[in-house]
Amino acid sequence: MRQKAILDSLLTSALMSFVMSGVITLVNTGIDPGITRRWAHAFYVAFPLAFVMLLAIRPVVNCLMRMLPRRPT
Repeated sequence: MRQKAILDSLLTSALMSFVMSGVITLVNTGIDPGITRRWAHAFYVAFPLAFVMLLAIRPVVNCLMRMLPRRPT
């Protein structure tokens, strides 16, 4: 189960960092020949931070999810 949580955090943080760094870079600097380099740099900075943060907050999120009311099935 621990390996699944780590892999889930890795993939989620990679995808979210990729999309968010791209959008924010595009909004802040516009499209020009250097966009790919700036996007890659932004992703390089954002991905490790997002991964560590996701691992750190996962227990809190799991606890909050258990506190939500469940619908009867």
